[in-house]
Amino acid sequence: MKHLSETMKKHLALVLVLLLVFSTALPVSAVNLPDNEPTEEILLSGEKTISSVQPQDDDPEYPPEYPPENPPEEEETDQPVAEMYVCAKRQITLLGHMWIYIENLSDHELQVGAYTLPPNEGVSIGVFALTRRDGWGVYYNVESYCVNKYGVSNVIVMHRSLNEEQMADVSRRISNSNYWEMIIFNCMWFAFHTWNTDTWNILLPLAFPILGRFQMLLHQHESEITMFFPTVDRVYKQKGLGDNARLVPVSADSLDHGI
Repeated sequence: MKHLSETMKKHLALVLVLLLVFSTALPVSAVNLPDNEPTEEILLSGEKTISSVQPQDDDPEYPPEYPPENPPEEEETDQPVAEMYVCAKRQITLLGHMWIYIENLSDHELQVGAYTLPPNEGVSIGVFALTRRDGWGVYYNVESYCVNKYGVSNVIVMHRSLNEEQMADVSRRISNSNYWEMIIFNCMWFAFHTWNTDTWNILLPLAFPILGRFQMLLHQHESEITMFFPTVDRVYKQKGLGDNARLVPVSADSLDHGI
């Protein structure tokens, strides 16, 4: 019995030696983990070491934290491109006359109703009927031409700036307002209707231009205006409405007197 015990001890010792040699020969391998997760390696000494995979610059899931060299510039949508004036002339009668004047402040052409306005120029727009030989409707540059040629007095004006979006809205309103009527759709209605586009500073068309002038006197206003002096061939009358609006030259008879 004693002899067998010694034999078993030798066998056990041999098995332990073989196990030690076999385990020493095995390679150390790391557990496969998802990309970019820390990996843990177990060394023979029993110590652990942590390593991580650094993201690559071309990896779409890991964009660089630094800003691009040339970030896109934000568009200034509120940048004024035009100045719009509403003008009122007092006459002895209750009729008077009112019109709109638009000045291009931008470096590109602006569409004003059916009229293309170059940079650094202005255009007047008003409604006439009996006082112009070419009949009722919207006219372009009649006031600008006649005021510069014949002069004008008793004029007051209000003005406001327009950005690109507001200018486009004003242009559409002008091209769609080619009609005239003595009491309602007269020159004051056209001027105030155009002025009221995209603003809280509303002016009410009250039948007679002199009543509109009284409204303007209650607001901050100016007593004079300098308008661009167009040549005769740049004075027009509008035909049609909206997308069908077009310009036709006025006759000399429509420009032989002041406003």
